[in-house]
Amino acid sequence: MSGKPSHLQVLRTHHQDGREQARRLAEATRRDAPARQAAALAFLEYFDGQVVPHMRAEERSLLPLLLSDDPRVVRILREHERLYVLARRLREALAEGPPPAQDLLRISVLLQGHIALEERELYPEAAERLPTRRLGPAEGLWWPAPESGPA
Repeated sequence: MSGKPSHLQVLRTHHQDGREQARRLAEATRRDAPARQAAALAFLEYFDGQVVPHMRAEERSLLPLLLSDDPRVVRILREHERLYVLARRLREALAEGPPPAQDLLRISVLLQGHIALEERELYPEAAERLPTRRLGPAEGLWWPAPESGPA
């Protein structure tokens, strides 16, 4: 066994980042307009840099390996689409000034629920049902963990 984290451990690390972003958005709803604007900008940077590649990898590699008529897979895909729409609307709101608190709260709630579904149901099942080789980087599903320093 190597000292490298498993692909699912890497995913859980990414989900920790997502939960933190959701928490920050929720916290910003109770703050002033500049704080909401800063939280929205930080979220969009995170969304573009981490969430979009994460969702594309799932859609391209993992979800097709599961049953396409599984209601959880359908829900995951719908939530991905909803996250894209909410991020687009957030960009539009920012063009006019600080976003309304309810825009940040919608994203926060959806992101938290989405991560919970993936961690609680989808990924554990995938780890048990799918061959390990299908969950590897060669399949394009996972991406490298952030660099932690010199190797």
